[in-house]
Amino acid sequence: MRSQLDLTSLVTQPTSSNGAPVGLLRHAGYLDCRDRRYEYGTEIEWRLEFTSADEFNLFYRAVGESTWHADGSGSRQADFVSESGAVYVLRDWWDAGLTTEADQTVTFRTRPSPNMIEMPVLFWDQTGALAYTNNVVNSLVDGDWLFVAHVRGPTVSQDWFNDYVHAAAGLVGFTNVLSCEERTYHNGAGSIHCGTNVLREIPACPWWRSS
Repeated sequence: MRSQLDLTSLVTQPTSSNGAPVGLLRHAGYLDCRDRRYEYGTEIEWRLEFTSADEFNLFYRAVGESTWHADGSGSRQADFVSESGAVYVLRDWWDAGLTTEADQTVTFRTRPSPNMIEMPVLFWDQTGALAYTNNVVNSLVDGDWLFVAHVRGPTVSQDWFNDYVHAAAGLVGFTNVLSCEERTYHNGAGSIHCGTNVLREIPACPWWRSS
């Protein structure tokens, strides 16, 4: 679907280098709202450099820069979040059947100007994936206002999921974001759109066909 609709995401597919096995890391995560070191929209290169079979250091630089900057250390055996909080790698994203050695690397790029904004959600499996946390997709847009369900996720010093939703909405132009308590609708397999009587104008041209 992404390729057919020309949807770009925040992170490119990780690439193995310096002898690291192809397909070693399937995915990497990036929280653009946590990254304040460059102007929004700057493409950044990230490099995971192994110091042993499991341990690695993370480095980054803006595309075109010559100097790498350190951003924490981690291990394949544990979930990893960089010191800046911008990059994360879950232990399940490594291919357990592939081994690594010191000096081998994995690289990827982040592009904080995608045409698809990714939002946090937790799913649970009950005859198919169902959203456990409130669904951000079913929100209400009114000019520069966004009415969105309060996304309750892990809370460690802050409300991470809901704070991220607000920050991401701000990056794409919403100056006013209102979190609504609508868990009753969510529990009935609905969300904001089910709790409002707003009449929505259907565009003449479907969004997936517009340039």
